[in-house]
Amino acid sequence: MAPSTFACLVEERSATAPFAQTAWVTSRDMGGAISKALKAASESGFTQPAVVLADPCSIKDLPGDGLRHGRGIIFSSTRFTFPPTKTFEFPFGIVPSYAEGEGDPDRISTGFKRRSKRGLTEIELCTAGSSLLPDYLALLRQFRRLKACWVCVHAHWQRRAVDVLYANERLRSASSVAALLTAEPASFLRNGFVTFTAYSSNGATNISITDHKLIVVLTRSPQVADRVQARLERRGVRQTRQLATIEHGVHHWHFKDPRAPSRARYIQMIRNLGFKRWRTAPPKWPE
Repeated sequence: MAPSTFACLVEERSATAPFAQTAWVTSRDMGGAISKALKAASESGFTQPAVVLADPCSIKDLPGDGLRHGRGIIFSSTRFTFPPTKTFEFPFGIVPSYAEGEGDPDRISTGFKRRSKRGLTEIELCTAGSSLLPDYLALLRQFRRLKACWVCVHAHWQRRAVDVLYANERLRSASSVAALLTAEPASFLRNGFVTFTAYSSNGATNISITDHKLIVVLTRSPQVADRVQARLERRGVRQTRQLATIEHGVHHWHFKDPRAPSRARYIQMIRNLGFKRWRTAPPKWPE
């Protein structure tokens, strides 16, 4: 794959003196560009850098007065300051585009919503990148035993691909899932092309980290849903009727950590970890 150019808006998340600066980065893919932008920002005086917008761009868009930072990285000559404000920390693997959509990424914040329909209850949690694994494991630990785990490798990872599902019936506990996700964060937590799901027979419950890096619990048991909600509330997460997420009306990109393998090698990797091809898809919310 030939290198491309990406524009990344890098934000300094300082509580006292935040600012933003554009980085133009040459990389083979979006994940590599964002990783390079964050590393270069740290080397250029950022203490808490985060890429809050990104897009592929033309080399014609590069500024003539840009500040070069090593090979293939140019920063804008101007830093834009703004008043201190709390902004959402997007999990690695998903990022808003510069293009405007119906949804506003500035409205996204941590929270959850609950809804029920046709015997199913869904709890959808939008959480910050640093909280993604702790929140997920906190919910998994509500279940004594798991029956299996699934990985859905999504079609949008590669052209002309289709969603493929793999199951591992040896992952039977929250601790075994924690060990896997901690050992392979680049492949599961920091990969916007896969959904990871743990399944418990208690309420026929699916607990997922989706490709949009949302935590979604889908259950047939209102009691299970009550326990999940109570656990989130004890963790300080608020319920909201209108949950703004990157999935709803916000133009965005999926990407993966550059340390994660290619799609074909990823499938081989999870097969080596004990996942086998599965033909029956987990239940979805009835639209």
